[in-house]
Amino acid sequence: SGFARDGVILVTANYRHGVLAGFAHPAVEKANGTTDANYHLLDALAALQWMKDNASAFGGDANNITLFGESAGATIVANLVTSPMANGLFQKAIIESTGSLPTPGTTLDRARELGATFATTHGLPGKDASVDQLRAISPEAILANAATRGGLRTVIDGRSKTQSIIDAFAAGSAIDIPMIIGTNSDEGRLSGTQRVATYAMIGSPVFQYFFDYVAATRRAENPNGAPHAAEIPFVFDTLRQDRRIAGNATAEDQKVADYIHACWVAFAKQAASSRTIACPGFDWPARTETNDQTVAIFQAAPSLGKANDLRSPPNGAPPGPTSRDVE
Repeated sequence: SGFARDGVILVTANYRHGVLAGFAHPAVEKANGTTDANYHLLDALAALQWMKDNASAFGGDANNITLFGESAGATIVANLVTSPMANGLFQKAIIESTGSLPTPGTTLDRARELGATFATTHGLPGKDASVDQLRAISPEAILANAATRGGLRTVIDGRSKTQSIIDAFAAGSAIDIPMIIGTNSDEGRLSGTQRVATYAMIGSPVFQYFFDYVAATRRAENPNGAPHAAEIPFVFDTLRQDRRIAGNATAEDQKVADYIHACWVAFAKQAASSRTIACPGFDWPARTETNDQTVAIFQAAPSLGKANDLRSPPNGAPPGPTSRDVE
């Protein structure tokens, strides 16, 4: 991969999703002896602990682990940055395009109600179902009802989560580590990422970005800017290998990939105390209370901008007046 070529070891991990991610039921709590309800986070925590314990065996540095993800993966990252169980397992974080930052999370009581409803849906006696009955439900039966269940649910269970993401940042109880956080230009308003960046900058460095580039062969179908997930092959520098998002990459496309990929690599390699990321052709400063002219805007040529002045022009064009401010 592009990261391995540039001296960064990339480790990926699977995690549970849907009903298997955030689930609470009296029988499960009794069997486990805890109120743990966030199995997606427990999966990620187990993977991080394994990496910390084994990094030196495959050439890694257990004291320089950067956790990053996009969309649901970014929600996992944001939840772990605000989890009391994750402290010390990673030293930096990158949060790409999560829409879950302002959401309050599901209360444990509500999660128990949903768990009882889940049991009833599968022909079991609701809250009185046994743990053996619940565990006997087949994966096929679970998947058959997945469409009505919704996406990734995080429960304030008093264990892996004691506060919502936004509340933890506001209270100053998030893990104090450097972060990159941002979104794409055609994903809507940025109030959540902006609020987190504002809260988090009180501690370690926070670097905010705005990805506003559409690959040349995808511009006709994306006239309003970069859609969800558009940055992934650029970040991973896999434009030539993965054509689903970028199509047949042009020299300009590759240039943008070179910029953003190099920024991510530099962040992963640098010391946690660094307040600037050395990107190709420009230095990306951390946001401060006195200077928010620090957002890295990834277009055909990268630049730095002020969050409240950003617009969402199509096709990597220079910013122009539109009705969609980034807040």
